[in-house]
Amino acid sequence: GLYSVHHQGPLGSKQVVRTPSGISVYYNGTRETDPVKIRATAMTNDAFRMFHFGPSFIKDRSTAMVRLADQRENDRNYRRLLATLEPGFGEAATDQVVLWIDAKTSRLFRVHMTLSGFETTQGAHVDTTFLEYRQVGVYLFPVRFEERVRGPIRIDAHDWYTTGIDLDRGWSAADIGDATFKGAAARRAKRVQTGPAD
Repeated sequence: GLYSVHHQGPLGSKQVVRTPSGISVYYNGTRETDPVKIRATAMTNDAFRMFHFGPSFIKDRSTAMVRLADQRENDRNYRRLLATLEPGFGEAATDQVVLWIDAKTSRLFRVHMTLSGFETTQGAHVDTTFLEYRQVGVYLFPVRFEERVRGPIRIDAHDWYTTGIDLDRGWSAADIGDATFKGAAARRAKRVQTGPAD
């Protein structure tokens, strides 16, 4: 139930620690108290957890699943499931996600989701397509993503990559810290090659 992310950018660092009981957000080592920023971070943090862990995130949160009609795109067939999530993303009581599953490979190809957990995204829906996967140990992880806003306006939001993944490095909750990773959690993850499939 522990999910933590450390961001580093031009304005400094951001550390997010998400547990089943709540969320803590730190900017440059200082704990954030603004409820608007905390709600926004909770929503995006949960969404990225779903992007990285896909079906297991849905399994943990879904209270109902309904099979939708299959959809074809670029000559491939996709099985679709509508999942109701409770709780939803961030502080939302509920959200919905349509999972597109490649009928040939059984891999998750796309998630189309509502974002009810933050006031400026209520009524919006976006999709994220998983363009590449890599095997790490016994797990298959998505490593290349494309996100689009589908409504109320239609725009390409952004593309991004996972650059490193490792398993069982031996860290504990104490290594997450309040404002930074330390100990076994601090080192960089093993590099994951992205680009054309091997």
